[in-house]
Amino acid sequence: MRRFIFVEDTYGVDFHKELINKISSHGVTVKIDDVRRLPAKECNPAILRKIKAALLDTYPIGAKVVIVVDSECESATSVKQKILRHFKKAEGIDVRIIVVEPRHEAWLCIGLGYNRRKCRSIPDDII
Repeated sequence: MRRFIFVEDTYGVDFHKELINKISSHGVTVKIDDVRRLPAKECNPAILRKIKAALLDTYPIGAKVVIVVDSECESATSVKQKILRHFKKAEGIDVRIIVVEPRHEAWLCIGLGYNRRKCRSIPDDII
């Protein structure tokens, strides 16, 4: 079984890889094969096709997938439902959705030590 994290955000791949490294360096076992960018918004039907393509060597044997997306000012429940509807017929893929508030850019900005308040309001400009 393969385990992936897919992120919609450009900064998200490196951010999550570094986060996993930091967690692992503290003795926590993290079983993730790869972190990849998923260039498809939650309403895009291409999301499942792109994930299946990334899992080509294991699908349909099985995979665990975490999809991390920005809330884009919607409720987390609404965003999760929009994504999960694409996976109803996707046998062999165990999907978990994480909705990020604020955006990934804000996490990165704060992680770099910039002003938290400014990072939450205009992270792209601060970075």
